[in-house]
Amino acid sequence: WLKTLYLQTGRFDEALKQARRLLDIAPDSMMSLHFLAWTHHCSRRLEDSVSVHRQLIKDAPHYAFGRLSFSWTLRCAGEFEEAVAQARKGAELAPDNPLYLSGLAAAEAGAGRLAEARRALGEIVEMSAARYVSPYMLAIVYLALGERGRALDQLERAFAIRDVWVVWLGVEPQFDPLRSDARFADLLRRMNHPLAPKGSRQ
Repeated sequence: WLKTLYLQTGRFDEALKQARRLLDIAPDSMMSLHFLAWTHHCSRRLEDSVSVHRQLIKDAPHYAFGRLSFSWTLRCAGEFEEAVAQARKGAELAPDNPLYLSGLAAAEAGAGRLAEARRALGEIVEMSAARYVSPYMLAIVYLALGERGRALDQLERAFAIRDVWVVWLGVEPQFDPLRSDARFADLLRRMNHPLAPKGSRQ
């Protein structure tokens, strides 16, 4: 958890040190390996993240969340086809789960398969009538579709309802296209995030 705190606040070198220490302490733990992969992802060490993710899914092929985060990393690295394949596998391992379906929608959008992405998004919206759907995850999908305004609207909603994922907003590479946006910067300020740009609120 110390690693997580360092990572969420952009202290990447310290986070990596703790992630490696965790792997030394518990080398056979699936989560130790995933924490290392995720630390590389948020630190934008994408090649390292891809490498560790490959080991993770080799060791734990039925670990759905490992497939999802691997898909995110692959998409950030521009490996769109493999991102779709990993996201699809994650969705197969966790059927009817909006988290994994959102990963597939974002991957399809990144690969230019917009019709497929919007079809998956429609399914997620339908699910939201009966179960919780994270607006943070919807923001990832909308941003992958190029709908920046709708992505920001969902992030505002995520902050307003204290969606658990919002703690990653300051470091998640998938949101890098929004980092120069005044609304995004102001959202980080309202979170009192240590990585928020200096200056007054917009």
